[in-house]
Formats: sequence, structure tokens, C-alpha cells
Amino acid sequence: MKKKYLSLMAVVLMCSTTLVSCGGDSGSNNSGSFDEAANTFSVWQPYGADSGYYSNFSDNPVVSYLTKQKTWGDDKASLKFNYSIPGTGSESSSFNTMMAADELTDLFVPYINGSLNLYNSGYIMDITDYVNKYMPNYLAWLDKHPAEKSNSFVNINGEKRILELYDYSDSATPWCGYSYRRDWLVKYGTNPVTGAAFTGGWSADGKTWTDDVVFPTSKTKEPIYISDWEWMFGIFTKALKAENISDGYCTTIYYPGYLGTGDLVSSFGGGGPIWYKKDGTVYFGGTSDNFRAYLQGMNTWYKNGWIDKHFTERTSEMFYQTDTKGVTTGKVGLWYGPSAYLGGKMKNMIPDSCIYYAKDPINDIYGPDSAKNVAPFTLFQPSLTGLSLSVNSKAAGKKNLPALFNMLDYLYSDEGSMLMGLGLSKEQYEESQDSFYTSKGLTNGAYSWVDKNGADWVEGTSTGDKLYKLDQKLIDDSSLATAATGTRIIGRKWGTSNKYWTEDPVFVESCKAYMEYKATGWFTNAETNAETADEAAEYSGIYSKVNEFMGKTCPTFINGSKDPFNDSTWSSYCSGLNKYKPDNSTKMFQRVVDLFK
Repeated sequence: MKKKYLSLMAVVLMCSTTLVSCGGDSGSNNSGSFDEAANTFSVWQPYGADSGYYSNFSDNPVVSYLTKQKTWGDDKASLKFNYSIPGTGSESSSFNTMMAADELTDLFVPYINGSLNLYNSGYIMDITDYVNKYMPNYLAWLDKHPAEKSNSFVNINGEKRILELYDYSDSATPWCGYSYRRDWLVKYGTNPVTGAAFTGGWSADGKTWTDDVVFPTSKTKEPIYISDWEWMFGIFTKALKAENISDGYCTTIYYPGYLGTGDLVSSFGGGGPIWYKKDGTVYFGGTSDNFRAYLQGMNTWYKNGWIDKHFTERTSEMFYQTDTKGVTTGKVGLWYGPSAYLGGKMKNMIPDSCIYYAKDPINDIYGPDSAKNVAPFTLFQPSLTGLSLSVNSKAAGKKNLPALFNMLDYLYSDEGSMLMGLGLSKEQYEESQDSFYTSKGLTNGAYSWVDKNGADWVEGTSTGDKLYKLDQKLIDDSSLATAATGTRIIGRKWGTSNKYWTEDPVFVESCKAYMEYKATGWFTNAETNAETADEAAEYSGIYSKVNEFMGKTCPTFINGSKDPFNDSTWSSYCSGLNKYKPDNSTKMFQRVVDLFK
């Protein structure tokens, strides 16, 4: 197949921490013996570890363990990996340069253009047969995760084929979401049924928060509905007045009038503000009744004085850092921000404060029935799917692919995923005497086993759940944790189901709550990467115009300059937005979504 240069798909549809992986073309080499060159693989990936830890990623302790302590395939091959990692900011140019010169490495992250386009241009292999023959652990994990499985293959000529291997995590830890001043509810709120003042606060040692707060609609300790949020705003208004905070407010929204991630918009019927999918069908949200209901809700909040009057002026702030100064000085009741603030993490800035999580609420007030009582499904959420790895089509017949896929499959086993996600165990360190671990004082391994109280686990004596506890050095230093583990290697990462948590209990609860609603509405990397160059270019133009139009118009609906309850005004808005032909991109996304059915 004649190779051709592919253009960069320049537009990212949404904020995302998701990553992707790729595989290779079917066929096998059963020669039975391979020389050192066949067992050596060049690898390109967009990131490694901090260069201060080791100059070559091949010295990563997990890579070192896989290449020096273990052998792979029927021929017990020792594999070697030579990494090429570009400098920060030069990832795209590095990849483009390799491709233009026809010098792609044996294995690489398909950083641009996507696996399907690269396959159609002859750059990568179809690895379906290798995966089916050598990767039972990979397939078993996918069988347990149907959502991820549906995007692990692509439809080529009516057949489901695998073009890439994805990086997967057993669980994901959210780093941002909605948070609110729980201490204000206790101090200024009353029970919605009895009228009695709430009670609660921090324990004497300052480590545990307890209270008897209950919400009026959910009738639980969590604010599940929009009406629960509005009840909170009433209390926050009282708090601001009682504490003489004249420049504070109950909540704020991102300066365009909505979050492109879909958060809060998705509370009104489940969809998002732009393109999203539901049950395999693609929709454009910007002109929908549900988005109108969202704007009607925000317009009401603004009229009631609950929204920051200056939200449109905060154009230089990131979506998760809106008015950080106001938040950290105790002038805001509810905001969208980092989970690092949760629990008592802000007590040094706001004495006696307690910050609780609030998952995206469910609308029970505004708009038509279609916009009510639907759980959000188009929101920002860390994905279980990460980057991916492709196999260069030139590797067929030249490289020891059976051994390679045997090793890759190990990374999706329980043992391999613990090595990847947690690092070397004590036994693995003692086996390898890894110099990096020795130099960093990790001679007992990256983790130990404890019981639910944190006491060392003793086989045959300890009872209850056996939990892993990370070495405190890795908890305190995330850069060291990255350098000591396999988190930057494509594979499977062990999750938190049997983790001994040392974090604030409120943070632990938030991790569960933020992940309760599944973000199924956004397109996966595999789907967006399946766009052709022409489709990507057209989408880029449409998205830019749609985004600009909505960013200018939506704030006027919220602040009352335009009336979202007026049918004529809404119709005029929809006509103006439709001039930019969003339906063209709806059809394009439908085509690529259909590829993965």
C-alpha cells in the first residue's frame, strides 16, 4: 500500500485526560529463533518520567524488571526496548517528522491522525490475530468491561479488527468536580423537616468531620437534585450576609455560560452543550430543549442573585480555577474545582471549614419532562482508557512479535497490572536489586500489605480484607511515584478496590461520588481519531464558529439581556447557530461512531 502523509487533526472536542493505544498488522513469524535485533524494539511515546530521575526511560524500574528478570514467548526471549521521548511541547512535530521521513519506530503511540487512518495509509499492522492468539489476559479484561471493549476494535469491511492496544486502569481517581462549604450548612442551616439547627464539626484531633445535615429532596446527606442545590443557595445567601461578605456569591459558572465538559448542562436531560452520543446515536446539544432548560435555570439563578455577577469577566481562568481567590478566601458557597480542596484541606486558609463534594445534580425543576429526572451522562470524568500503542507494519517478519505480545499480555494480568500501577513488590525488588529503588530507599518495595486498621498483614493470622499501602514517599511525591512505577507504560493499571487509604475520608467518599454517573456521552479517542483529514478540517471550522457564537450568546441568556423563556428569542438563537451547519459534524460523528458498533 502506498504511504501518504496525513494532516494533523487540530481540534480537541473536549477537556479530557484520556489516552489511546495502537497495535499492528496480522501475521506471525514462527521461525522459532530470533537474534538480538529481532528482540530489540524501538519505542516512541509522548512522555516519560522526569529526566532528573534517569536519562533514559529504559532505566525505568518496571521496564528494567520486564527486560532483565523475565523472558517471553516459547523461545524464552529477553526483550529490549529503546525509547525515544520528545521534549514537552514538541510531541506533534516529533511525530510528524518521523512519519514524513518514513522513520517511525517499531512501536509507537499514534499521537496524531489515529490508528484507522494510519492503517489505511500502510503505517501500522492489524494485530487482531496476535491478540487472539497471545493475549488472553487482555481479552479477559475487556470481557469484564463492555464499554471499553466496544471501542477496542474498529469495523473494517464489515469485520471487527484490532488496530491498537489500549492503556487501561481498573479504576480512576477524579481530580476535580463540584465542591461546597459543608461547614456553612451546619452553621447556618436547619433541618428541612423539623426546623432544628444542624449540628456537627471537626473532631478534637481535627481529623474527622461529622454532622447531621440532610437535604430536602434527596432526603440523604448528599445534594442529588437541582432543588437540593437551590436549597443550599438559600443557606449560602444567609451565610454571606451573616459574615458580612459583600463581594461573595453562592456559585459561579464558566465565562462562556457553560462548561464544554458538559458538567451541569448534562444535569438537564443528560446530554451536553455541543456534540454527544446516546445509545449509539449522535446529537448536537446547542439547540436542544434540554440546553434551553439549562439556560432557563441559570437565568433564574442569576436573577435570584446566586451567580457571580462578574462571571463573564473571568476569561483568563481555567474552567476548574474560576475565581480561585474568592474560593480560597471563603467568599464562595459552591464551585467547580480541584478535589485537592476536599475535607479539611482549606482549614489553613478558611479556619474550621469543611469542603464536601457534590456530584452533578439531576434537574427536577426546569424545562420539559425530557430535561427532568435524567442522570447526567455527558460530563468530565477520568477515563479507564489511556493512550495506546501501535506496531509498525515493517515489524512483520522482522521482529519477535510472539514474544512481544506475550509480554504485553502479562501487563494486563493481575500480577502485571500491580507491577505497572503500584511498582515493584518487596519480593520483586529483592529479586532484581533495582538500583533506582535502592537509591530512593524503596528497599521494601513500593507498597506493603496491611489490614483495615493499617497494621502489617500476617499470613495465617490477619483477618478481613488484605489491602495494599503505598510507601509514604510515593504518596508524598507524585513525580517519584511516576518514576518508580509503570504508569507511563501502555498496559493495565491496578485499581483502588483493595487500597488502604491514608487520604481524608471526605476525599475518599468524593472519589466514589464523582464516578457514580458514567460519562458515556463523550466520544472516545478511538472515535475522534477515526475522522479523515477532510472531516477533521471541516469539523475544526464548524466547531470554531459554533463555539464563538455560543460563547457570546449564552451569557446574554443568563444575565437577562435575552430571555430564554421567550419562544421567539430562542428560535432566533437556534437559527443563528444553525447557520454554521452543526448538522454536518453530527453526521460525521455518527459515521465514526458507527465504525465501532
